[in-house]
Amino acid sequence: MRRSLAFISLTLILVGLQLATQVGSLVLDRLRAGVGAILAGAEFQISPLRFEAGVCTLLVGLALGVVLLWSSRARADVRAVGYLCPHCGSRTRRVKRRRRHRLLGVVMGESIARRECETCGWVGLSVQG
Repeated sequence: MRRSLAFISLTLILVGLQLATQVGSLVLDRLRAGVGAILAGAEFQISPLRFEAGVCTLLVGLALGVVLLWSSRARADVRAVGYLCPHCGSRTRRVKRRRRHRLLGVVMGESIARRECETCGWVGLSVQG
């Protein structure tokens, strides 16, 4: 809920800026004109190198935002802490992680393991304590 409110707040700020100053329209017009100028080989208001660096920075920022949003949602998949099953309390064994679980551990800054309970069959993610 807290992240949702932060997202709504940021959206309202950006919409308010757009309505008050039309800054978003100017940005979109410049992006469109820049791409058109690069494709046509024409002159543009800023250098092509600076434009391309800005677009790359924007794309990296958006990708990072998507990864952070994904990690906050994937955090709910982490059901256990340590080596015990959250359902029956039995000891679990480690199972090979998938790439997304490795990325999740890096983004969260915690050691994430994929574990399986041999007693009840639970398979899930665990934070190593």
